[in-house]
Amino acid sequence: MKKKIAMFTNNFFPYIGGVPISISRLSKGLRKIGYKVYIFAPNYNNLQKEESKYIIRINNFFQYKKEGMKIQVTNIFSKKLKKVFRKNNFDLVHIHHPFWLGKKGMELAKSHNLPVVFSYHTRLEKYTHYLPSLPLLKKYFEKNLAHNLVKSFCDDCDAIISPSETSKNYLKKIGVNTKICVIPTGVDLSYFNLRKLEIDDLRDRFNLQNKKILLSVSRLAKEKNLIFLLKGIKYIKENSKMKFKFLLIGDGEEKSKIIKFINENKLNDVIKLIGKVENEEIAKYYLLSDIFVFSSKSETQGMVLLEAMAGKNPIVALASSGVNDVIKNNYNGYKTEERIEIWGNKVIKLMQDENICNKLANNAFDYAQKNSIKNMANKVEEVYSQTLNVNKKEYSEKLKEKIWWAH
Repeated sequence: MKKKIAMFTNNFFPYIGGVPISISRLSKGLRKIGYKVYIFAPNYNNLQKEESKYIIRINNFFQYKKEGMKIQVTNIFSKKLKKVFRKNNFDLVHIHHPFWLGKKGMELAKSHNLPVVFSYHTRLEKYTHYLPSLPLLKKYFEKNLAHNLVKSFCDDCDAIISPSETSKNYLKKIGVNTKICVIPTGVDLSYFNLRKLEIDDLRDRFNLQNKKILLSVSRLAKEKNLIFLLKGIKYIKENSKMKFKFLLIGDGEEKSKIIKFINENKLNDVIKLIGKVENEEIAKYYLLSDIFVFSSKSETQGMVLLEAMAGKNPIVALASSGVNDVIKNNYNGYKTEERIEIWGNKVIKLMQDENICNKLANNAFDYAQKNSIKNMANKVEEVYSQTLNVNKKEYSEKLKEKIWWAH
């Protein structure tokens, strides 16, 4: 009989980001193989009708805003939270953030003697700019507190899921001793079963005939290093005679800075800001484009890179955590140092050499097929099974100890 899982996250849909997408895909995969997955998540003011009875919305104390980022600070003392948790007799708790609602999930798990699995998603020290404007606090958080917080939380868990070997190595480096399993977020391949007509319609809508199409998908945030990406596009325009268009999908607090840069550098003819696109629609853009370009150095995994590969895109990205585990140079793309001319020339090479571009695109597609939602769910199920068996053994030993003392 399949088990009942409680997941805890500090953000979820309608907020768009890597963690909500990862949780959504994992829960979808687990449900397909018989698990009951409940997601404890913040409530949002713009939430219309809840999409599932398995998503438990917790009301907020307040909303914290910094640099355009809106963070829901949930009421972790909510009676509803405790009531729903107690009522459902969960078998295991899976946590996606090491603080706040995640910490509450840990507390509830321990009070009910349940095993805890933690998915490590975020390099917290890369998000220092969202803290209050206190230089000493920011420096301390970046250098010490972020690492200590993650280590302390991991040490209380029964198993950890890391999206990449790079992230696993980081956790080992800061002293985490809990068992770590590397399982990347899977790609929902069902979204890519689209008719050619749908792709052609999108091409016509943006007048992209006879142009190479570059694509990037990202939250428009400081940690995504998007000004580098725009400088790279400027370099390509100035150093290539190829006709091309760069499509940028996403929204966020850096949008005004991006628009300003585009206008000041006269890039409106080669850049199109698409804005927010629903998950089920993004596959059209991946299938439309020729090359996927990326500049973030704050990723723990290459989730959008795998999606782009499923749409037969070779990748040009900056060598960094997460990216290094997904991109193999001269196989499915290129990872470069953070220098405009080196990065830009790799893009130009793929634009100009159709044979190399097609070869890398096909390799990218093959690589993505191995990272489906189904494969991810099966691997996570193995982690759950092992964790539950260990926990059951420990509980049995504790029970024996109590009985022995009673005699």
